Amino acid sequence: MENEEINISNCIREIKQEFFAFRNGVIADRLRSAGDPHAIVFGLNLPQVVEISSRFPQNSQLAQTLWENVTVRESRMLAPMLFPKDEFTEDLAKQWIESIENQEIADVLCHRLLRYTAFAESLCRSFADNERALVRYLALRLAMNLLVLRKPVDRHFLSKFATSEIGSNNTVTKHLAQSIIDEINEG
Repeated sequence: MENEEINISNCIREIKQEFFAFRNGVIADRLRSAGDPHAIVFGLNLPQVVEISSRFPQNSQLAQTLWENVTVRESRMLAPMLFPKDEFTEDLAKQWIESIENQEIADVLCHRLLRYTAFAESLCRSFADNERALVRYLALRLAMNLLVLRKPVDRHFLSKFATSEIGSNNTVTKHLAQSIIDEINEG
């Protein structure tokens, strides 16, 4: 069913039913009190979202529709899992990155989609000096994914990028940047 015609509206309706079935008010309240920016939070954990993703087809239109639903946390988590990796373009990746709203969504986007692209390192370079710390966090998270996967990357560039972030003393990026330095030194 990978890219055949699907009824997007039916899939969205079924996905919402899944979100309702798994909803957890306690977790949702904790996420809201911790500052989650989404208007609707069902409180699903990542394994539950992964489980839901296994029941729906990889489809770029479905994934894009979910991604554009910026008010629902779980829609933003699910979208990278359903976008066919071979159809995801660098321009679209840049659009998605620019719309990142928190570290959780950045982590899911990197781990479930961006690290599998041929242009992953290019994305790290493109966003290394972004004014938004959260976008630089995403670039660092993606770099860490590439290092852990042992993908060929410019370690000198990554080291410079991470060292710069450590020097900025930004709480969003500092620890991740140090982890990258440690990974480069161990590898």
